[in-house]
Amino acid sequence: MTSTPVLCDYLAGEQRPLAQVIAEESCLPADDSDSTALARFALEAPRIARDQPDSTAALNAAFDLLEHGRQNTALA
Repeated sequence: MTSTPVLCDYLAGEQRPLAQVIAEESCLPADDSDSTALARFALEAPRIARDQPDSTAALNAAFDLLEHGRQNTALA
């Protein structure tokens, strides 16, 4: 998808309004870069999860990561 300009433009078109809503709800300027990153994450997560054996669990895990951050799970 990212190699197709038309689809990239579509994603960007969906991302802007979502980022603006996130910024507005957070009392931040409409062009806040963190809000843009959150919007991009929200739009990309389903595509990434779709390739997993349990897409629902993968999507939930992605948003858990966003909400709680990455836990330190160093391997021994």
